[in-house]
Amino acid sequence: MIVVSVSRSNEGQIIEFIINGHAEYDKPGKDIVCAGVSAVSGTAIIGMERLLGIKLNLDVSKGHLKCSLPGDIPQQQTERVNLILETMVLGLKDIGEKYKKFVKVLDKEV
Repeated sequence: MIVVSVSRSNEGQIIEFIINGHAEYDKPGKDIVCAGVSAVSGTAIIGMERLLGIKLNLDVSKGHLKCSLPGDIPQQQTERVNLILETMVLGLKDIGEKYKKFVKVLDKEV
């Protein structure tokens, strides 16, 4: 099972997300659930880094992704970062709803 843990600030903004595990929906290379989670989270990271120029703190290994936001994001970028991350969480929750046995999203909403 893939477990997504979302951490938020006291103001409700996402400050970190961690994705652990494997869906095991199908064989490696054919696992559409794993591919979906990877695509949604990877697109959010690419958007923040390439479009917004945010230097993320990333820890990536097989079956593990930890993405922490730096504390020095310019105020004008905060809203854009939040929109990207909230969209990512919506996408991951949607995958989790459709594939309950394979993905669980833990969102520590304020």
